[in-house]
Amino acid sequence: MKIARSLLPSLMLLVLLATTASAQWGRQVLSGKGGHLDNPPTHPLQYFTVNPYVLDDGGDLCIDCTLAGRNLSAKRYIVEADVRPVGTIAGLNVVDVLYRTGYRDDGKPTSVDWKSILIQTGPDQYHEIFHYQKAENGAEPTPSRIIRVGDQVVLSTKNSDGGNAGGCVEAYWLVNSSGAREIDFSALERAIRARVPPETTFTTRCYALSLDGQLVHAPVQRANAECHACGWIGYANAHFRLKGARAIPTDVAYVADPVDSSTVRGDGLPRQRSDPNNRRR
Repeated sequence: MKIARSLLPSLMLLVLLATTASAQWGRQVLSGKGGHLDNPPTHPLQYFTVNPYVLDDGGDLCIDCTLAGRNLSAKRYIVEADVRPVGTIAGLNVVDVLYRTGYRDDGKPTSVDWKSILIQTGPDQYHEIFHYQKAENGAEPTPSRIIRVGDQVVLSTKNSDGGNAGGCVEAYWLVNSSGAREIDFSALERAIRARVPPETTFTTRCYALSLDGQLVHAPVQRANAECHACGWIGYANAHFRLKGARAIPTDVAYVADPVDSSTVRGDGLPRQRSDPNNRRR
């Protein structure tokens, strides 16, 4: 049977959507109750926008924290859902839903408090892979991005936690017809641990991670430091590449570079005093 050339894109999309409809798509949920992983079914887009009160995982808007009680929340609170396209990855549409919440008596809410990331895997069918409700004094969730990392394309979300220590709420996925796989940084963390002095701490995430640069520049602090700005003794530079959904270290170096409070930034982290790519390894 011959297929008209004009119909090929539509047919290819239907095949892709049929494949993804049966794939496994996990969801990461973070709220005032903590975090958990689950695997909910797909829903139409309006499920995430028409009555978002039922999506309140953290109980931020609870009058009666049951499913029926959450429907009563609309009498006291207002939630506005703003759907924003992120882009296309592996032929699948990705959207953010940013939720503004507040008391109904206060009028139109202005601050973004919740965020969901949805991936379309069928006609008006969306998998939610990420749901985040910020802490009471946390920073507003920010839009997701699709970025290139070497020869891979990665879906990225990074949201400040609102503190002064450079912390964040973040996740990174490879997305294809098989689902969304979160990138595993454990091999990179082990490689850095093998190079830095014992009884120290470091992070490979948030402010330390340049995903598109395939580099971690991780300040290293003594584990028994007496204050947040104390005990910084150097940093680790770790280059990596992505192999599937794993970050594989390609070279790792520790540079001893003690700092004191006069060289610490306002957020409590040591200043980067030179380009990590130009440091002697």
